[in-house]
Amino acid sequence: LQEKIAAIEAEAAVAAATYTTYVCPTCGRKVTGTDKFCSGCGTPIDVIKANQPQKSAPAASPAPVAPGTPACAVCGAPLGPGDAFCMNCGSKVAAPAAPEPAPAAAATVAPIIAPVVDAAQAVGDAVEPTLNAFTATVEPIADAVVDGVSGVVEATADVIQDAVAPVCPVCGLPVNAGDKFCEHCGAKLA
Repeated sequence: LQEKIAAIEAEAAVAAATYTTYVCPTCGRKVTGTDKFCSGCGTPIDVIKANQPQKSAPAASPAPVAPGTPACAVCGAPLGPGDAFCMNCGSKVAAPAAPEPAPAAAATVAPIIAPVVDAAQAVGDAVEPTLNAFTATVEPIADAVVDGVSGVVEATADVIQDAVAPVCPVCGLPVNAGDKFCEHCGAKLA
């Protein structure tokens, strides 16, 4: 069991080293924890690790926060929009309070709209008799026009039919008016 634990810990150390990166103090290249040397200048990884800056502790007193700017409840550092944790001390930021609901639009708009609706109703009431009279006058005229146009269309169709050269009912080729037989196929014409 101890051997398995040691093997797992070794694998975890290799995985952690793989994802750990350092900056070479000699040339500035990034080097992973599993590299033996810097690929840019050859500096050994032990030298690179030893020359990494130490992480500093959180600032004891952050800069003053402007009025109205959200601040961390623990250390007082300013918070950015959408921060879930304080960037200074790491404390979890409380969710902001829900904003006050906006007043109902109907209550705000109703006093403005009511007179407009009343005016539109009055206009509709005033126009309705005139519209009805117009419709009663125009409908018979429109019916007569439609009937007249239909007659013209029928008459025009007859004139066009008469103007088209007659054709043989057997072969479909044109024949002269008054011919008794088709000159193309010899069929008797009516």
